Amino acid sequence: MLNHATEWLQMITTVLEAVLLARVLQLRLYRTYAFITLFCALNVLFDAASWWMGWQSPAAGRLYIDSLYLFAPLCPFVAWDVFEESKPQIVKTRRFQTVRLVSGLLITAIGAVVLGLGMDATDREGNSMMSAFIAIFLFTGSASACAAYLW
Repeated sequence: MLNHATEWLQMITTVLEAVLLARVLQLRLYRTYAFITLFCALNVLFDAASWWMGWQSPAAGRLYIDSLYLFAPLCPFVAWDVFEESKPQIVKTRRFQTVRLVSGLLITAIGAVVLGLGMDATDREGNSMMSAFIAIFLFTGSASACAAYLW
């Protein structure tokens, strides 16, 4: 029963992401917010592919891990799109925060490389657990650096 509830929640989320993407395209915000539009489009694409393959299938799990590798470098560009709309009075603060963002991303990348030097365990389907851990680590580190940047 919990699996069905989770699947329905994922389906509802996919539909809401598609509505958000349609709204962004309808308002022609893709010109101003190119990376936010790209993030929304990729989210809808990956969720639709997971829906088509089956939410619990091994192929959907691999797609999720691969999408994290794509979203990790996309997050800073989305944060930059958001921060570009700030008032001109905080340009100095923006420069300081950009250094903070880049250093956070570098520390995350170095940490991922160090973690990648470890052994590569696999799960029952043959997927690399270390690859999944590194993908989650990179995405979480990127999202955290972006959150600190926007804060």
